[in-house]
Amino acid sequence: MYIILMIGVILAGGSGKRLWPVSRELYPKQFMSLDSNGSLLQQTVERARKYVEDICVVTNLAQYYHVKYQLEGRVKEEAILKEPVGRNTAPAIALACKHLQEENGGGKVLVLPSDHLISESFFETAKKAEACADRICLFGIKPSYAATGYGYIKPGKENGCGFSAEKFIEKPEQELAKKMVAEDCFWNSGIFLFDVSRMIEEFEVCLPQIYHHMVSSEKLLANYHNLPNISIDYGIIEKSKQATVFPYSGEWKDVGSWQSVYDVYKKDENNNALRGKVASIDTKDCLIWSEDRLTATVGLENLIVVNTKDALLLANRTYAEKVKDLVEELKKKDYEEAIQHATVFRQWGYYVVLEEGQMYKVKRLCVLPGRSLSYQFHHHRAEHWIVVKGTAKVVKDGQEEFLHENESVYVPKSLMHRIENPGKIELHIIEVQTGGYLEEDDIVRI
Repeated sequence: MYIILMIGVILAGGSGKRLWPVSRELYPKQFMSLDSNGSLLQQTVERARKYVEDICVVTNLAQYYHVKYQLEGRVKEEAILKEPVGRNTAPAIALACKHLQEENGGGKVLVLPSDHLISESFFETAKKAEACADRICLFGIKPSYAATGYGYIKPGKENGCGFSAEKFIEKPEQELAKKMVAEDCFWNSGIFLFDVSRMIEEFEVCLPQIYHHMVSSEKLLANYHNLPNISIDYGIIEKSKQATVFPYSGEWKDVGSWQSVYDVYKKDENNNALRGKVASIDTKDCLIWSEDRLTATVGLENLIVVNTKDALLLANRTYAEKVKDLVEELKKKDYEEAIQHATVFRQWGYYVVLEEGQMYKVKRLCVLPGRSLSYQFHHHRAEHWIVVKGTAKVVKDGQEEFLHENESVYVPKSLMHRIENPGKIELHIIEVQTGGYLEEDDIVRI
């Protein structure tokens, strides 16, 4: 093990449309777990921690509490930077650069997406590139097939470090992809290495509309809504004369579609990739992902089947990239399942909607140690709380009481109340809401 860089910057935003319904706009793919080793985000952080001096994570307001929950004990809270709104990778990297310049005086940075699978041998390549951090270093993956879901980099001449980046081709059609592979082009990994001062200079030249606000982190955040929604690739990398490509031939996978998930998973004797409680007969070449219920199939071939608590996806594997178009259709029809996941994260923890119907809703609440919900009341609903794990400190109209496992309490409409977790372990509560209006906006916070 060796430290190669001062800071690893991990980009943890995104919308995850191509991995719907497991990934949602407010629950993107970096929070997914493909195995028992944690989410993609957690694995990215754990992998990087072995080789970098420190870690900084950039996410947005909508995903901040989930990132904070997953990375507790792994990344310092002050090193999780919160964008007011998602604005693609160029503003996110600008925010990270300004923060690191103010906190550490700059230094060398390795930017990693939070949703890639990559072997630790990659850091050997990054170590070689470290000496060239005064350039903008890219990492090109040697293609294993003519992929249409990745961008390509055409390398130029050797420049004393790696190869100059001669041309960029974004997600080509099949025939052009075959041509790119034949011409020894690389897949663009989306991983970058640079010195902070160099990248800030590139912002000044290539994206002055962002650089103008990089006087301080405070000013940049205050003007974030007005920044262009643009990727670092389009905004800087493809314009820069300093872009240098370092080839990497080790294990790498951008888990960007259900087809890529199928590729990653081990297959059974019928070439099926299975996850969860699944039973199948005469089924082959399928990905079957089952989260909460038994999923049973008969006579299927070359399909994607994704069964979650609140949505079911059936798709031909050939059309895996079209899932993002489906999500856009769902959003046009105002289906909340396109955006919202069944699990919703808050500052105090998270909740899961277990069931709902006319005049009632059932939730499972998890309140983290030392956290509390706001002091509040509701105009239209009453609540019943049952403690199933931990200890709850309940405040009702200024009066405190403690509830332990298997104990319950009733909170009528319009009564001011709060739940706190005074203990050292997570507090789990079943909440039953009853009333004529049960939406989240019926909360009056005191």
